[in-house]
Amino acid sequence: MTALNKQALRQTAEKAQEHGVFNMDIHSETVLALLDELEAAEKRIAEACAGWGNCQLTMGVYCHAYEEAKTHIAELIHNHRVHAARLIDERIVLKERIAELSASHSKLRDTMATIHNTIRMDGGYTPLAAILNAAKRAHEESATAAGIGVKGE
Repeated sequence: MTALNKQALRQTAEKAQEHGVFNMDIHSETVLALLDELEAAEKRIAEACAGWGNCQLTMGVYCHAYEEAKTHIAELIHNHRVHAARLIDERIVLKERIAELSASHSKLRDTMATIHNTIRMDGGYTPLAAILNAAKRAHEESATAAGIGVKGE
């Protein structure tokens, strides 16, 4: 029934009630009660639909927030993995550099030990200039391997 038909039916029933007219065994109070019930049901349906619309809107907001949180978490995990990979790469580079420096210093220590033994054992027969040149070469090689500039260069 459209709103206009319901309104016309209501008006007819109210007039019939005022004049005490009965039509086809239907009492006007019954018609009015049925119309009241129908209007109340339609109102409850409209409220439920409005509530459902609000519920859908709220669910949409929550779904959007959930998707944003999921995206943010994925970004954090990705950034963490990238950072961890960089740290691993840096660690590998540092280990290689430590190995290079250790080898360089080992060579320097060996050369210095040789110079020490030369001075101690047969120092009288080795010219001082040769000993100093060997020490200087060992220092320069070690510094170069370590990436340290040597004065005078």
